[in-house]
Amino acid sequence: MKPNPYTLDGYSKGAREITLKTMETGDPDPNYEPLHVDKLARSMTPSNFTYFMEKFFNSMNHTVRDGVKFGQAMIEFHPSVQANAVTWLLGVLIGISSQKYTDARNDTAIKAARLMVLAGKQKYDFQYIIDQETME
Repeated sequence: MKPNPYTLDGYSKGAREITLKTMETGDPDPNYEPLHVDKLARSMTPSNFTYFMEKFFNSMNHTVRDGVKFGQAMIEFHPSVQANAVTWLLGVLIGISSQKYTDARNDTAIKAARLMVLAGKQKYDFQYIIDQETME
C-alpha cells in the first residue's frame, strides 16, 4: 500500500502523545508530563470535547486548507472511523445550521452549513440518520 501523501505535518500512527505548551510562549511546559492521546480521547465527554474544540478553533486561525489536510489524513483511518467522523460532522452541520442569529463573523459559515444540510436533505435521508442516533 502506498503512503498517504496528504498526511498532516507530524501525523503518524506512532504520534500517541501530546506535549503541553505554555500559554505565554508556546514552548513545552516543564510542569506537565506528555498526555497520552488514547487516554485523553477515551476520557472526554461530549461537553469536554465541545469546550476543547472551542479552544482549538479560538487558539489560532484554522483555514480550509487545514481542514482539507485533516480530511486527507483521514484516508488512513479505518472505514468505520471514517463513517463515524462523517456522521458526526453531519450532526455538527445540522446543529449549527439551526442558529438564528448571525453577524459578519459567522454569517457566511452558517449560510454554508444551511445550504449543505438542505442539499443533503434533498439527496439523502438525513432524518433517518438523526432518528437512528436518537434511538440508541
